[in-house]
Amino acid sequence: MRGSCLSRKADRSWGNSGTRLLQPFTVLGQVLDPSGFAKVTSLLVLPFAHEDLAIVIGGYIIVNNIMPATLVALSIYGGIVASDFALYGIGAAARHVPWLNRYAIDARVVRFGDKLKRNVFGLVALCRVVPGVVFVAFVACGWARVSFLRFVAASLIVSALYLPLMLYLVIVFGDALDDHVGLWAWPVLLVLIGVTSLARKRIFAFCGATEEIADTPLPHSTFGMPPLSHADRKVAAAERIPPFLFYLPLVLNWLLLGFRHRCLTLPTAANPTIFTGGMWGETKSSYFRDVAPDERRWIADFVIVERQAQAHDLGTDVDKALRAVAEAGLAFPLVAKPDVGWHGHGVRCLEDRAALERYMAHFPDGVPLMLQRYVPYAAEAAVLYARMPDEPKGEILSLTFRYFPHVVGDGQSTLRMLIERDPRAQWKSSLHLGRDASHRGVDMRELDRVPERGEVVRIALIGNQRAGALYRDGRRYLTAALEERFNAIATSMREFHYGRFDLRFENVEALMRGENFSIVEINGIGGEAIDCWDPHLSVREVYRRLAAQQRLLFALGERNLARGFEPTEVGEFLISLIRQGQLIRRYPAST
Repeated sequence: MRGSCLSRKADRSWGNSGTRLLQPFTVLGQVLDPSGFAKVTSLLVLPFAHEDLAIVIGGYIIVNNIMPATLVALSIYGGIVASDFALYGIGAAARHVPWLNRYAIDARVVRFGDKLKRNVFGLVALCRVVPGVVFVAFVACGWARVSFLRFVAASLIVSALYLPLMLYLVIVFGDALDDHVGLWAWPVLLVLIGVTSLARKRIFAFCGATEEIADTPLPHSTFGMPPLSHADRKVAAAERIPPFLFYLPLVLNWLLLGFRHRCLTLPTAANPTIFTGGMWGETKSSYFRDVAPDERRWIADFVIVERQAQAHDLGTDVDKALRAVAEAGLAFPLVAKPDVGWHGHGVRCLEDRAALERYMAHFPDGVPLMLQRYVPYAAEAAVLYARMPDEPKGEILSLTFRYFPHVVGDGQSTLRMLIERDPRAQWKSSLHLGRDASHRGVDMRELDRVPERGEVVRIALIGNQRAGALYRDGRRYLTAALEERFNAIATSMREFHYGRFDLRFENVEALMRGENFSIVEINGIGGEAIDCWDPHLSVREVYRRLAAQQRLLFALGERNLARGFEPTEVGEFLISLIRQGQLIRRYPAST
């Protein structure tokens, strides 16, 4: 029979060895001992991974008299506090480090930040007992600039109260289980704690999701495209991977295919009449001019102008551009974009002559500039097309709906607050809030406006991944009529076998009939299969689709090589990439 709630083993741990614990030299000796140092270090590090696991292991060590209880408690306490400070530091650093901001800050962090300013102690205590919340909440403290002294006090005090209580409960229940199941006691305890943690985490996640849905209602229809749900608006797992890491496997796969086909630039022969096959460095206008006249009604009208030397009178250049616009039957608003561009750099909507003058004043000399008719349709899509050489018809490989960057008003929050809370908008907030030199961002006066509840506010003209646009796979909306329309356009071009048509359209029903759309851009082999960025797709599926795209490009290149077309030389291929990168840095900021 047990004389107290603690077992005899626990009594020895807390009682008989207690006189030794209070002797500082004994504790110091155990710390300096190599094995003891390793144990202490492990207990310090464990809370960084999982606090509950550290406490269970600490309880096991105390019950089995492996280390003094005081040393165990101090080690875990130090680890818990240190991990709290590290998370606070991540949040604080995210305000100044863009890549850290992108991967550590989301809508929940922003929401927590607002609440922590009001009640640090209460929420720090809540985070101690609700698994999965600690990271979000403590990063939010640093992000929201919660007083570091208040945070330190809350962490030290709450941890000092929480840890002894949890250690005591673990020892009591662990020892009680030991009497019934023997050696399986501690594994069973770990499983029980894991199940409890999962249940608490799920409850919290459900509550958080409910709150988010209540805060940000979505409109019933979205820009003439299929309506969005909250699950659709999340940032995809693949999007959160840093680009240089994400594309590394694809670069390796390209090299492998190149060695297998004995030509690293073989895909450039897929579109032999386009510079580099359309990988990079080609002009946008070269595609449009290649479309046969009877199919150009589907192309948004444009003119090409150039800015002369900066010493040349700017007004003369603007007058010349406006004459070209008038002769082409165009009028403001116009979309200005570099003829050699990438990812929307330098793209801007111009409302009048003054805007054109400001734009041309910052445009590099002697570089072609496209002024294109603004297509008023809000719905955007990308059609990926391929046709094997010598075959009369090709096929649409994918249809992707593009939802431009936007937030939905709640009638209470300013536009700035909505951007900081929306998961997708916040992901690219450096662009939208004007902290990125390559993008102008939302007008400062507009940021302080409070949109009405349910109002959809567009926060960028460019609708690509760089600005946080949302992509959804629309393959189920493909029709024979749509495929026939794009077959007619693509086959009217000279030796065009692979590319992506970016377009604006009135609504899905009209698009399925192959009607009421305008193509605003055509891309060659550099046109990525952007349907892979649908948030519902797994990272594995994303890589599968992009790898399949690469295999197709090499197959097209090989077929055209057999027909006598030569791929771009490796040197020229790389030089054109460098040249395009240098141009991009000289373009005016996009909008």
